Amino acid sequence: MVMNILIVSIAGGLLCLDRVFVQTMISRPVVAAPLIGAMLGDPYTGLVAGAFLELLWIDRLPIGSYVLPNDTVAAILVTACAIESGRILGHLPHGLIALAVLIFVPFAHLGQAMDRWIIESNERLANEALENVLAGTPPAIAERHLFATLKSWLLSAGLLLVAMPAGVGLLTWGYPRLTPGIT
Repeated sequence: MVMNILIVSIAGGLLCLDRVFVQTMISRPVVAAPLIGAMLGDPYTGLVAGAFLELLWIDRLPIGSYVLPNDTVAAILVTACAIESGRILGHLPHGLIALAVLIFVPFAHLGQAMDRWIIESNERLANEALENVLAGTPPAIAERHLFATLKSWLLSAGLLLVAMPAGVGLLTWGYPRLTPGIT
């Protein structure tokens, strides 16, 4: 499980980069969750989780200065934690996926706050890059750009790395304690 958490954190950080760097739409939950599910050997769970989460935020558009909730983080956490918890519990019922959605949807808003901080700090880097242009030091401009990319990846991967073990623990502890009526 530890190796899976590391792999998902690294890959999830790369998927989150698509939100700000390349923007090929692989960061959308309906794409990112099945990719994570396939990495963990269960693309079906990724598709179920991704489709549900996609419906939650499909009407949110990045217009103007509005920063979207980080639905990629939520999709990765729901998928990875549901699959890993299902392995520990011995089965993966749909109720476990639903509980994972309830637990990890707030992480989209935590990721949104993180994205806002990244945007603000990148503004400072952009101003420093302009100063480098005026000073005639082009290599420093590339360094600023690469640092902004690395910072975004590290924060996303770090959030996933911290949240996944706690989420798996919470799901494996909490799901068996739910009554059949609740599930």
